[in-house]
Amino acid sequence: MAISIYTMSNKLGFDLGIAFIALPIGLALLREFNFKNLAFDNTSLGMLYFIAFVVTIYFMLKKKSSTK
Repeated sequence: MAISIYTMSNKLGFDLGIAFIALPIGLALLREFNFKNLAFDNTSLGMLYFIAFVVTIYFMLKKKSSTK
């Protein structure tokens, strides 16, 4: 289940399946962050959510390799 948007020179793929994974991770990251203190409620869990969110965003927006 991958929807890709291609341009002529830049093959930037947007994977919708990974976007559905990144959305709950991002929401959990926002729930874990305390905006009053500008810190995570549980630091280790917050860092784990942050790393997982960054990795999913990377995989969602990485350039597709051209196979010819």
